[in-house]
Amino acid sequence: MSKRITIEEVQNESLIIIQYARLGDLVATEPLIRYLKKIYPDKKLVCNVLSAFDDIVKYNPYIDAYILDNDFASLREKVYKKAKDQKLNVIDLSGANQPLIYNVPNLFNYFFFGSLLEFYSMYAKISKLCAHPRIYFPENFTLSHEIPNDKYVVIHRFSSDPVKDYQLDKWKEIASFLVKKLNYKIVEIGSISDQSKPSLEIDKKYYLDMRGKLSLHETAKYIEKAAFFIGIDSGVAHIANAVKTRGIILLGNYRKRFKKYVPYCGFYRKKGNVFLVRNENGDVKDLDIELVKDKIDLLINSGNQNNEKYEVEFDINLNKKIVDFLKNNDEFYLWGASGMGKLVYDFLEKNKKRVKGFIDSDINKRSKTLFGKQIYHSSELDKLLPAKVIISSTWWDEISNILESKYNLSFLEDYL
Repeated sequence: MSKRITIEEVQNESLIIIQYARLGDLVATEPLIRYLKKIYPDKKLVCNVLSAFDDIVKYNPYIDAYILDNDFASLREKVYKKAKDQKLNVIDLSGANQPLIYNVPNLFNYFFFGSLLEFYSMYAKISKLCAHPRIYFPENFTLSHEIPNDKYVVIHRFSSDPVKDYQLDKWKEIASFLVKKLNYKIVEIGSISDQSKPSLEIDKKYYLDMRGKLSLHETAKYIEKAAFFIGIDSGVAHIANAVKTRGIILLGNYRKRFKKYVPYCGFYRKKGNVFLVRNENGDVKDLDIELVKDKIDLLINSGNQNNEKYEVEFDINLNKKIVDFLKNNDEFYLWGASGMGKLVYDFLEKNKKRVKGFIDSDINKRSKTLFGKQIYHSSELDKLLPAKVIISSTWWDEISNILESKYNLSFLEDYL
């Protein structure tokens, strides 16, 4: 088991890997950890992780130590300061160090270059990797909840990025379809915060609500034993891929640019193992329910004989527009004055662009400063225009809608 340490305890000659460590990123990049340990066998390998996900790295035999991190931007700053004072090797997977050129992934075009693992390995400046991820369990692992004996489907409905979520009424229709027509029971999984969200309202004889009740390892075991998995693009879907449970993943046109992105390597790269069901022209919430049900039927009845792979669509024209927007403008306001805002700020500074200030919807941040730049409340945007705006917030779609409907700004002309 790897050791929990603080940044101050990182030893000389260590290899420290830092990333914006959400669940999906941690699971997907496990093969990168293995690869780095192989090419640097004599170095102590250290990584960062949010406290909620430390089980993912704690039992990884290729990781020597980990740092709990609930403020990535601050930790990243400390790592680079320590690297100057000591002989540390830093692998930065944040994307903030990327150059602004067409054939390199950055914070705004990453999924054009492949799955999470593929573009993260490019961030690490090594060969582009695409391998199946592993989840490591503690010795003598036991479940604290009994897994159902009947055949069941695991459902996961909520992402940390709300634009990835599907409509409640459509989830209820899927649940009814699984129970009444296909005779499956349903196990729903999710985080503690998901417990307060609306239920699927299914008879308890057919429905087990495990939201907020399972550890990450227990979640993996429930998914592993399921007939199949249905969910949105989330960290839990990456766990389903890792434990090789066949699946249905609901996807939309993500952030007006990624129409056919493929988040996975390994098991979920093959069409016989998973159906990536897409709404290419809009959000996941508007995905046709009949298409989803058709894919469920197909997954059940077709077996896994299809070895055709999902290929990543590199949109050359859209990638050029994104990079050109950044290259051709010298000054920006960033909407989002939190962790992601700090990374975008670093990326722009590295590429010799000027951040004029930050915008945020949190009234408590109004008139404060970040990196010496004033934070404006979103209601003050009128007085900042005309200006180029970069959205540096999880609430990307909501902000995009405000910029277009209220201020008549255009994507890739006025904002990104």
